Amino acid sequence: MPKKHTSNKDMTQKVDKNRPKSKSDKKEEQKKHKLLKNEKVAMAKKGFEITGGGNSKGNSGS
Repeated sequence: MPKKHTSNKDMTQKVDKNRPKSKSDKKEEQKKHKLLKNEKVAMAKKGFEITGGGNSKGNSGS
Protein backbone atom coordinates (compact mmCIF):
# COMPACT_ATOMS: atom_id res chain seq x y z
CA MET A 1 0.00 0.00 0.00
CA PRO A 2 2.69 2.60 0.84
CA LYS A 3 4.32 2.07 -2.56
CA LYS A 4 1.07 2.90 -4.34
CA HIS A 5 0.73 6.09 -2.29
CA THR A 6 4.25 7.29 -3.13
CA SER A 7 3.71 6.69 -6.85
CA ASN A 8 0.57 8.80 -6.66
CA LYS A 9 2.55 11.56 -4.97
CA ASP A 10 5.19 11.46 -7.72
CA MET A 11 2.51 11.83 -10.38
CA THR A 12 1.02 14.94 -8.77
CA GLN A 13 4.47 16.50 -8.41
CA LYS A 14 5.16 15.98 -12.11
CA VAL A 15 1.85 17.61 -13.05
CA ASP A 16 2.58 20.60 -10.81
CA LYS A 17 6.03 21.01 -12.34
CA ASN A 18 4.58 21.32 -15.86
CA ARG A 19 1.73 23.60 -14.83
CA PRO A 20 2.28 27.37 -15.35
CA LYS A 21 2.67 29.28 -12.09
CA SER A 22 0.54 32.38 -12.70
CA LYS A 23 -2.09 33.79 -15.05
CA SER A 24 0.49 35.79 -17.01
CA ASP A 25 2.61 32.66 -17.47
CA LYS A 26 -0.45 30.79 -18.68
CA LYS A 27 -1.29 33.54 -21.18
CA GLU A 28 2.29 33.48 -22.52
CA GLU A 29 2.07 29.70 -22.95
CA GLN A 30 -1.19 30.11 -24.88
CA LYS A 31 0.29 32.86 -27.08
CA LYS A 32 3.31 30.69 -27.94
CA HIS A 33 1.04 27.75 -28.73
CA LYS A 34 -1.23 29.91 -30.89
CA LEU A 35 1.73 31.33 -32.83
CA LEU A 36 3.13 27.84 -33.47
CA LYS A 37 -0.29 26.63 -34.59
CA ASN A 38 -0.74 29.60 -36.94
CA GLU A 39 2.72 28.99 -38.44
CA LYS A 40 1.90 25.33 -39.06
CA VAL A 41 -1.43 26.26 -40.65
CA ALA A 42 0.27 28.81 -42.92
CA MET A 43 2.91 26.26 -43.93
CA ALA A 44 0.22 23.67 -44.67
CA LYS A 45 -1.73 26.16 -46.78
CA LYS A 46 1.39 27.09 -48.76
CA GLY A 47 2.21 23.43 -49.34
CA PHE A 48 -1.37 22.78 -50.38
CA GLU A 49 -1.31 25.64 -52.90
CA ILE A 50 1.97 24.40 -54.39
CA THR A 51 0.58 20.89 -54.92
CA GLY A 52 -2.38 22.34 -56.79
CA GLY A 53 -5.25 22.55 -54.31
CA GLY A 54 -8.20 20.43 -55.49
CA ASN A 55 -6.01 18.29 -57.73
CA SER A 56 -4.15 16.78 -54.78
CA LYS A 57 -7.47 15.77 -53.20
CA GLY A 58 -8.50 13.93 -56.36
CA ASN A 59 -5.17 12.10 -56.52
CA SER A 60 -5.40 10.89 -52.93
CA GLY A 61 -8.92 9.57 -53.58
CA SER A 62 -7.90 7.33 -56.48
